[in-house]
Amino acid sequence: MDRRLEWFITMLIGIVGVIGCWSALQIGGFAFDPLGSRAVPLGVSVLMIGLCVVQAGKWLLPRAPAVSATGAPVDIEKSDMKEDTLAQVGESVEDIFEARQLLAPLGMLTLCLGFIWLVFLERFPISLVTTAFVVVAAQLLPMPNRRRGTLIALMLGVVLGFGAEWLFTQVFFVDLPALG
Repeated sequence: MDRRLEWFITMLIGIVGVIGCWSALQIGGFAFDPLGSRAVPLGVSVLMIGLCVVQAGKWLLPRAPAVSATGAPVDIEKSDMKEDTLAQVGESVEDIFEARQLLAPLGMLTLCLGFIWLVFLERFPISLVTTAFVVVAAQLLPMPNRRRGTLIALMLGVVLGFGAEWLFTQVFFVDLPALG
């Protein structure tokens, strides 16, 4: 990804975090809500701001030079591969990433809109919709091992889906579409 685009996305997330923090601080507490309606938005906003600071720190701090196992400095630009082989691999990888960079965001946007639509229908349990969303969204991401990545996404989806349902129904006392 282009460095300017990374900066832009990081700053955008930081701005959303600051706005979220400010908005969460405007929310008053409620007697019937044990956790408080501002704790989660405030926590997420602070986390967003913290991650932006970490990312900015990575850019601003000088990088240590790469070293080999023997401790000698390594020139990352040079390689044992022939230049023509490296160029062929680079071109094919670039083609794959260009297509993925165009299609993956569009697919993710469509998937997010579908998730929101299914949640607002209130006909399907939020736990199953969230689980399915996480598994399908993971398929849009590049993975070195598709089977392992799908299994991890399934486990994460079950934890997020059923965990979010429990959190909202048992802690926040929000009625959600649920199983049975």
